[in-house]
Amino acid sequence: MKGPGINWKSIGEYLEEANITWKVYHEDDDFGCDAFAWFDQYKHLQPGDPLYEKGIKKSDNLTEDFKNDINSGNLP
Repeated sequence: MKGPGINWKSIGEYLEEANITWKVYHEDDDFGCDAFAWFDQYKHLQPGDPLYEKGIKKSDNLTEDFKNDINSGNLP
């Protein structure tokens, strides 16, 4: 998203503060529909940051990632 973004606290930040597990599953071809990318605080996140890993990171294979999280007991 170009231009100014949203500057209030996101649900991802509230979930992190409350130690609630969460994750957004979306693929590379999400057509810009990742609402977290609209927030100023997400625009410059880097891999390794929890908000990046859970809210911005794209998947090469969404079905496999979801299946792996189920099988490993890591489904949020």
